[in-house]
Amino acid sequence: NIFNNTCSLGIESQLYLIFPFVFWLVGSKRGDSKNNKFFVVVLSIISIASLVNFVYFYPTNHPYSYFLIISRFREIASGSISFLILQTKIYKKIFLTKLPTFPILTILVGLFWMPTIYAPISTLLTIILTNLLILNIGKGDYIYKFLTNSQLKFLGLISYSLYLWHWGILSLSRWTIGITWWT
Repeated sequence: NIFNNTCSLGIESQLYLIFPFVFWLVGSKRGDSKNNKFFVVVLSIISIASLVNFVYFYPTNHPYSYFLIISRFREIASGSISFLILQTKIYKKIFLTKLPTFPILTILVGLFWMPTIYAPISTLLTIILTNLLILNIGKGDYIYKFLTNSQLKFLGLISYSLYLWHWGILSLSRWTIGITWWT
């Protein structure tokens, strides 16, 4: 399918329809820590349900577990949970001694080569490690300096556009001129 990789746009669209409703339902208000804690709890419960859904359906129905927000909500909600945790006083007390970021990043990159049979495990580990990296990285950290150098920032700026275009071009090339080393 020439538009196969646009599933991320579909998941984002589904999120934009669901997330504001969840936010409104829990009564979150800007700066209200009590409601933010409740929001984190609600997001965590929905995320766990989403993970269970993904793990249950992954072996038998890949498209369902990959293309629908029901199975992917946990990935997006985890970023919101991390953001809300970063805003708390508890975070500042607990994470005074931060975890080292190099092992976290190394394991995270190592997950790219994990066989697809372990997708449920690698997906969960990717979410956990990405959030641990976000929660523990600081401006003085050499991993922060590496990830924010100008070449990687440029690659990050163009990566989503490349992602959206590459699959369509490869699909059209395969159907027309073929895919060889020179093409």
